[in-house]
Amino acid sequence: FGASSPWARCGLVPREAPAMASSAPLKAADAEQGRAAMNVADPVSPSSPRAAAIAAMMTKFGLLGFFTFSRAIHPLIIDKTKENGKYPHEPVTIVFMSSIVIFVFMQLMTLMQGGLEQWKQIWNPKPMMVFSLIGFVYAIGDWLELKSLGGLSGPMYQVLSQSKLMITAA
Repeated sequence: FGASSPWARCGLVPREAPAMASSAPLKAADAEQGRAAMNVADPVSPSSPRAAAIAAMMTKFGLLGFFTFSRAIHPLIIDKTKENGKYPHEPVTIVFMSSIVIFVFMQLMTLMQGGLEQWKQIWNPKPMMVFSLIGFVYAIGDWLELKSLGGLSGPMYQVLSQSKLMITAA
């Protein structure tokens, strides 16, 4: 880990500890010196820069896990909703409901992470137009994905959709 790595910026890579002069019992000053050598902030203070960096990193890992899991499991769940090989509903319903759930989830995440001020920035018209267009294109892709899933089983669809990674890597 280099000094510019994310782990070092979060204070998770220890620097070299100072040598201890004697084997006498540790005093409060020694403990503070040890924490400083390890680049560890006050362990009680949740408002320290290190705590904020760790919280940001954990949020990113949490979101990565959430979206990875949802993308991995959704073809299997959708396959289980079929009755006699057909959907009992229109595929666009799934896209619409999925978009609503993601919208609400991300609104709540923005409020929790950035507060009301950052949440208000979401409704700025210029970036909203750009991201709405991107979202519309993704919705069309999701709809086409569901149309193709209508003719395949969930596991078969998952294998075929993941095979594009091998083709891309080759």
